[in-house]
Amino acid sequence: MIEALGSLGQIEVSPEDDAAAIAKQLTKELERWPERHRELRELRRKAVLQLREQGMSWQAIGAVMGVTRVRAQQIAEGATGPQGEAARARRTKALRKSPSPPAADAEEST
Repeated sequence: MIEALGSLGQIEVSPEDDAAAIAKQLTKELERWPERHRELRELRRKAVLQLREQGMSWQAIGAVMGVTRVRAQQIAEGATGPQGEAARARRTKALRKSPSPPAADAEEST
């Protein structure tokens, strides 16, 4: 699994590839991102719980993951953190209420 996730950054579209087909497939994958994101969070949660069952402290788990011990505990509890769905909903609502910035073309023509 680690190799598969790491290989995403190595994908390149070469001239002999069907760029249109690749773009279409990537669009489909991005549309499925919210579900994939939930799946990845759940896999991470299970891995954290497994580390805990193996006797690792929250501090050690946090160190392995590059997060604080508190965040490691939150992950084990299924907390989504500041980028969670509730925070996303608040940001979206705030963006809808804020006025649109002037168009770049309008600024350049003045």
